[in-house]
Amino acid sequence: MAQILEEQAPENVKQHEGVSEWVLHIDGSFMNTGSGARVVIRIPDGFEMKYSLRLIFPTTNNIAEYKALLVGLRLAKECSAKRLAIYNDSKLIVNQVNWSFEASNPHLARYLTKVREAAWSFDKLIQVHVLKSEI
Repeated sequence: MAQILEEQAPENVKQHEGVSEWVLHIDGSFMNTGSGARVVIRIPDGFEMKYSLRLIFPTTNNIAEYKALLVGLRLAKECSAKRLAIYNDSKLIVNQVNWSFEASNPHLARYLTKVREAAWSFDKLIQVHVLKSEI
């Protein structure tokens, strides 16, 4: 993962390590033909790094959303982001991460635990629900 970032991240990413708020847009999707996820990281000066993932295991839309979130958090951490605003179109995931909803499904509960552990890498992390058209 770090090697991918070094290849794609310009010098100005290093200038913004740990300062200002970074933005993370995530979207996971499930289809019968295959599942995937999209992750966009925007550094404070507006430069965007875009990633897409193909999920090659049986999944649901919610797990695809969690996978996108975990990958986005890992990428932001690799870039040394400390303050992160996450925009996600999954109301369920946003509410579970923000402690408003419980994760009663054991698979989702495992992903939620991983997200909460990853969140400790950041000084500030907010997650906002947005419409799919806004991602």
